[in-house]
Amino acid sequence: MALGPREVHCGKRHLSIEDAIVHAEQHLGSYRKPADPYMGTLRNNSHLVVGFQLSPRKRWRLDFDPDPRNAKWVHVNEENFEAPPSEQKVVHLVDGLRNDAQVQLLQKMDQQILI
Repeated sequence: MALGPREVHCGKRHLSIEDAIVHAEQHLGSYRKPADPYMGTLRNNSHLVVGFQLSPRKRWRLDFDPDPRNAKWVHVNEENFEAPPSEQKVVHLVDGLRNDAQVQLLQKMDQQILI
């Protein structure tokens, strides 16, 4: 698995998106606390809520990496820019959403959105 620059693995095996989100919220100190919607920043998702933020410097968001070399597939990105640089970007991988059939379906859905 290849993580991006300055990304670190959370160290826990997640079997569902919900488990990954809860773990990210716990790590950010936002579990069961109100948070503001975080909108996508790309052209094709700028109208969608992709996560939630406590502040402009602390948030989590859903992400998808279709590159099999990275083996990240559907995952949660936790971002805390108040933490030390080596802990600012934490990746929560979801084992239950890491197979080729699901990836192909998500890629097809993504292509339809772009059309």
